[in-house]
Amino acid sequence: MVCCLLLEANLPKTLWTYAVIASAYIRNRCFNSRLGKTPFEALTGKRPNLGNMHVFGSTCFAYVQNAKKLDARSKRGIFVRYDRESPAYLIYYPDVNKVERVRCVKFQGQNFSQTGIEVGGEYLSTLVQRVETELCIEQTDRANEDENVTENNDNVPEGNTRYPTRIRNKPKHLEGYVLDDSKEDNINYTVDYCYRVANIPTTYDEAVNSLEASKWRKAMEDEITALNDNDTYDLVTPPENRQIVGGKWVYAVKKGPNGEETHKACYVAKGYSQIAEIDYQETFAPTARMSSVRMLVQLAAQNDMITHQMDVKTAYLNAPIDCDIYMEQPKGFEKVGKNGGQLVYKLKKSLYGLKQSGRNWNNMLHTFLCKENFSHSRADPCVYVRNSETEGCVILIIWVDDIIISTTSSKLLESVKESLCQKFKMKDLGELSWFLGTQFKCNETTIEMSQSQYIDKVLSKFEMSDCKPKSTPCDLGVEKECEYVNSRELDDPRLYRAIVGSLIYVMTGTRPDLCYVVTKLSQNMAKPTESDLNLAKYVLRYLKGTREQCLKFEKSETPLKLTGFCDSDWGAPVKDRRSITGYNFQLSEKGPLISWKSRKQPTVALSTCEAEYISLASAVQESKFLKQLCRDMYIVIDVVLIHVDNQGTINLAKNPVNHQRSKHIDIKYHFI
Repeated sequence: MVCCLLLEANLPKTLWTYAVIASAYIRNRCFNSRLGKTPFEALTGKRPNLGNMHVFGSTCFAYVQNAKKLDARSKRGIFVRYDRESPAYLIYYPDVNKVERVRCVKFQGQNFSQTGIEVGGEYLSTLVQRVETELCIEQTDRANEDENVTENNDNVPEGNTRYPTRIRNKPKHLEGYVLDDSKEDNINYTVDYCYRVANIPTTYDEAVNSLEASKWRKAMEDEITALNDNDTYDLVTPPENRQIVGGKWVYAVKKGPNGEETHKACYVAKGYSQIAEIDYQETFAPTARMSSVRMLVQLAAQNDMITHQMDVKTAYLNAPIDCDIYMEQPKGFEKVGKNGGQLVYKLKKSLYGLKQSGRNWNNMLHTFLCKENFSHSRADPCVYVRNSETEGCVILIIWVDDIIISTTSSKLLESVKESLCQKFKMKDLGELSWFLGTQFKCNETTIEMSQSQYIDKVLSKFEMSDCKPKSTPCDLGVEKECEYVNSRELDDPRLYRAIVGSLIYVMTGTRPDLCYVVTKLSQNMAKPTESDLNLAKYVLRYLKGTREQCLKFEKSETPLKLTGFCDSDWGAPVKDRRSITGYNFQLSEKGPLISWKSRKQPTVALSTCEAEYISLASAVQESKFLKQLCRDMYIVIDVVLIHVDNQGTINLAKNPVNHQRSKHIDIKYHFI
């Protein structure tokens, strides 16, 4: 096999060692009839990944590192081997007679006439003739099968090779989808087959050819109507020497708290085609913190405030644009000029997808609320408060186009809603019940925050709906177990990252009990191992058994008081010995938490006192933010009490004692 590889690739004999390793690599991934599997699977228990297989000796182009401005970005070479310790390839450069390891490689099509490899003319003509013969026979077979004609093998021309027709079976995970051949529109069912698996179309053609085409068409017409009603654009001829920003349809099915579905279509700009300093300037736009939402809920439960929610329809279309932007028309709704010439949109308002749309909308809303005598919080710029001795207090929390309104009287609530409706097209959602995937149950004396529906969605997404539940987020000693176990690195880390991302959202919203284990999982996002994936699935099993847990805010018998707790381990992680900081805060003595965090410390602590001192510094920073937020919401907080369980840390915070032991601690931790 080695000789064949070298001869076919027309490579020198000095590369025989690379040919040996390449042939072994190929043979180990070929099916063995005696074993009933590949040698690679027999040894490792895993099926081999054939996604990186390429023909030995094929021409490729290797990426050139640190190339100068006018130099070529790639270099032509010949593939000779796979690297043992990384996903890189070994590339042979004939001009310098050198083999190099390269990670970024672009392969040509495996056609000998295009690869530049010298092959004898007789061999090439024979190969082409054989391929053309097989293609001709395969096309004949398909035509005869369509006409239901039974062929006799005697009619096959002599010298041609007959191969059985390949039977294509549907994957097992799609066996639940059945096509009804008795229906007249069977072709439409077949076209819609893959769409039903993905559930949502990704292009205009998929939407109009799907079974729910009428619903998607109605959604697109509503979007075009909204663009026209908001005077979003002018139709003009495309100017010369200007970049035309692209656009596309984006489709979504939104589910309400009762499971009802609403088809949405939005025409968005391809913001990646914008040019800086020409099509946009600043892009930053703030969003509210979840701790602000929880603080407002606690305040509403304490003072019997009325809490409602409103949504701004097509919010971005209300904000004026700050640059001249020309954009192509949406597919399916194009218009032409009087002479049949091309027309484009010259935007007058911001559009979804533009880099500056969020900032433009936030600036417009901020200007309007300031005119309505609202003042934004210094701690959270998305919290707006208006307090009057005669009317009462009203607090708004803004999350892009979702607005939470909490007032002390129903009359004040209606007044705020009326002023918003006069300025924007609003949708009144009534009492707060569903916000950012979180359920709210408002009773006379309590308000509950829960993410049970989102947890069900996560379990279903990762096929863990029927898993066996666990009673704890992780096992004891999980830190040392993950450090010492020599586990194999995952071939594809996308599943692990998706699970951790979903867990982060659950932890940030309503589940402080996941804080530590999610911090642990987040430290291995770059190169997760099988043990990390098992730990992530363990957390999903814990969510399965505790999906009904929620934050229950009740009215406290005593005035609200900000209280915190902080703690730290000492050098538990074996790899870097950096301790873990943890803290939490609550406003009510018997109420739920409003803020929590667990994170690895940036430096290595030399003692438990130092580790606890760094943890206390982080807690004090959060307490200053929360105290300012309380002041902005007119919550009277005189003193913030933080509990620490280390006497050395308490003494060091009060007085600069133990100078010899603490002089190395960074200055930023001494502000407490």
